[in-house]
Amino acid sequence: MSALVQPHRGAAPLMVLIDANARVGSIQTSHIGGCKSDVESPTGALLHTFLAQAGLWLPSTFHLTCGDAGTLCPDSGTWKDHAGGWHRLDFVGLSFGFPGLATSHFVWPDFDRGIVLEDHRPVVVTLDFPLSTFALGKLEFQRHRSCKLPQSPTQSHLDAFDQA
Repeated sequence: MSALVQPHRGAAPLMVLIDANARVGSIQTSHIGGCKSDVESPTGALLHTFLAQAGLWLPSTFHLTCGDAGTLCPDSGTWKDHAGGWHRLDFVGLSFGFPGLATSHFVWPDFDRGIVLEDHRPVVVTLDFPLSTFALGKLEFQRHRSCKLPQSPTQSHLDAFDQA
């Protein structure tokens, strides 16, 4: 994952949507705060390393306010396990140089995905942009699709992955 972000580090502000399957928060740094913390899992340690290498932080792990309510977020679960328990495993990552100031975050519990099985909830981060951001010209955001290789990739899989 670092190889995908490294060429962009410092060149442009980054926003990364991460389905991390990682528990974080017990080890706090400038990348991950203690809001709604879990004991850091092995995948959480990998996420923490990635964030440090990429120069990113996770706003939903810091004590920001929750939307317009101005209160701390009561619910942070983004993925539901088979027993019905919700866990925070998905995040929005922002580069430290992102032009917008993250002012709040929340999990959107009643987001309609148009599917029967409710096992994920989206994370929302509110950003305030200073007017000077727009005076520099048009902001551009590029969406890069997520790529996962199969267990035994063929050359065509590798070629498609390289082009993504």
